[in-house]
Amino acid sequence: MDVALLRAFVHVSEIGSISEAAPLLGYSQPGLSQRIQVLERRLGCRLFERGPTGVQLTDRGTAVLPYARIMIGVADALREEVRRD
Repeated sequence: MDVALLRAFVHVSEIGSISEAAPLLGYSQPGLSQRIQVLERRLGCRLFERGPTGVQLTDRGTAVLPYARIMIGVADALREEVRRD
């Protein structure tokens, strides 16, 4: 699983808007939207309901969110462990 995709998913879920999250993550809005779509295809489910005022997690997205946070935490801990002397 691509941790960068999971980070994008978590940030969008926290902000509630792909267009607002995109510049904070260093992406264009279409680029971030595409990354979310890639993650949705890989997981085989929709993570967000898209609307005119932003996005909301679907039931599946809500279920995936804690696992995404765990995986990000593990990846960060692994990176820190490797950097230690």
